[in-house]
Amino acid sequence: MSTTTVADLSLWLDSHVQTLAIRNLAKNDIQDGSLGRGDMLGIFKQVEQGGLVSSPEFSDLKAIVGDAALFDGADYVKVLSSDVVLGSAANAHYQGTTLGNLAAGSEAAKLQKLANKWFLGMDHPIARSGWRDSSGNLITFGYRKASGQLFVNSVDYTDIDQGGIGDCYFLSSLAETALKDPDAITSMFIVNGDGTYTVRFMHDGKAAYVTVDSYLPTDSSGRFVFDGYGQYATSSSNELWAELAEKAYVQINECGWIRSGMTGSGKNVYNAISGGYMDVALNQITGDATGWNYVTNTTFSAFAASFNAGQSICLGSKDSPSSAQIVGEHAYAVVGVNTLTQTITVFNPWGLDNGHDSGIITLSWTQIRGCFDWFGETV
Repeated sequence: MSTTTVADLSLWLDSHVQTLAIRNLAKNDIQDGSLGRGDMLGIFKQVEQGGLVSSPEFSDLKAIVGDAALFDGADYVKVLSSDVVLGSAANAHYQGTTLGNLAAGSEAAKLQKLANKWFLGMDHPIARSGWRDSSGNLITFGYRKASGQLFVNSVDYTDIDQGGIGDCYFLSSLAETALKDPDAITSMFIVNGDGTYTVRFMHDGKAAYVTVDSYLPTDSSGRFVFDGYGQYATSSSNELWAELAEKAYVQINECGWIRSGMTGSGKNVYNAISGGYMDVALNQITGDATGWNYVTNTTFSAFAASFNAGQSICLGSKDSPSSAQIVGEHAYAVVGVNTLTQTITVFNPWGLDNGHDSGIITLSWTQIRGCFDWFGETV
């Protein structure tokens, strides 16, 4: 916690913020010791009143977001404000149209859209699935407001229920984290109190944030089509954390680092996150160091020791697994190891009773070697 006083912050604003209206508003907002989410949205609204972002106003905004002391205890507000003011690769588009970074002389509408994008979650991803219609075209879905709660009781790996895109690597990593480090899941979310949630991922050891609202892609019957597959959006019993984490992962993909060098990188489209690596996703979810190895390069004893020591482990299946219980080219979360029977239990992110299997499958080490090529893990 910073030892900078409110008086110090007020003096800093006096000497660094030129525009009287911005300075007075910020000085009033800082009386509780920090600029919060509502404070920054208010400052953006103040700038928008002029119709254009003047050069002095733009300089003032840059000065404010550049001083970490003003955001003491609210790092996410500073990060989101920096995305609005200082720019991001994700700012190139908003709701499917060209936008671009803020600059001196920008119209107020651009600032409003950037605030809507980062603070209010209004830049919904294109809900394009991996499914095709009768003409062979990928199906794109619409959005409906989702009812339910962020968390119901505690997070559980069985909350995962993959839908119409190939993001098993990400969802199995979420499931594994829910099992091994549930606090890492709950701490990802900041509840904003207005139907939006700010979600944290990790990038090069630093927290990156994106905000999602409560609207999720559904089919014409109002059922979720991605994670939470088949659940009705209107159901009050919905537990939404996995669906919202998936949506946030799609949105932050637009920044270009989630899938750097891979197909779909930099796109705010659901099917753009299809295909990936569990070790990378585990790192982005938890911030923990991660690695990967071939199953043939390890032993049951070493594998079991890692799992029992608390490491998160996800398995990637072969093209043609030796057991019909296992889906080819698919990611699974490891949810149990029995050293007496030398068996390993895995979870299919397709969810429980998914039409292929029970969702939870126990295999011998010989079967594991016949079904899986590699694994990603925290280290």
